[in-house]
Amino acid sequence: MTITNKEIYQIYSRSYSITESRGKERQNTINDTIINILTKKEEYKDCDFKTETRMYEDISWGQYFTVDIQVWKDGKLIEIILAKAPASNILQNHVNGLNARAGELLRLGKYGLKGVKITFFTFQPNKCPYFTSNGLIKHFENTTVEGISEVREFITFDFRQVTVTFDINGIEKCSNREDVKKMLMNEEVINNIQVHI
Repeated sequence: MTITNKEIYQIYSRSYSITESRGKERQNTINDTIINILTKKEEYKDCDFKTETRMYEDISWGQYFTVDIQVWKDGKLIEIILAKAPASNILQNHVNGLNARAGELLRLGKYGLKGVKITFFTFQPNKCPYFTSNGLIKHFENTTVEGISEVREFITFDFRQVTVTFDINGIEKCSNREDVKKMLMNEEVINNIQVHI
């Protein structure tokens, strides 16, 4: 799986202002980036991708569940992709993130039992800022790749976790949200890209 610094830059250049980081445009960029990455792989040849799709049937609870990407081939749903790209305070939100992932997996369990592949696709900087409520950087967090593999022994279907890690060169010189935003005006600051499956 080949991922370029430009692809990561497209996401993270929108990740450090409050208005952009929580907007639909950023999620659309994450989804489009993943689709671009996957369409380079032979196994996704002739697949159709649907984004931000509400699923009403066969979810374990709730009226509907909006998934980031559906992958269709020959008119059949073959994969559901749940995409994330945290940018800051990752360790602070670590346990809540894992709980959310496990919950999403269980809500989609009926699809997993039918053979639909469920994939968690995450982008994650190796070092990220911990922002205070006023946008100042309190310290930096060194992140690790961790998923929910432990739940495999409790369920009867499988799932895949893809995590793309990378460095943002010079981020430790930043002191606030605006500094990071300015630094990410240049895609060349993204490097050391690694894919963990």
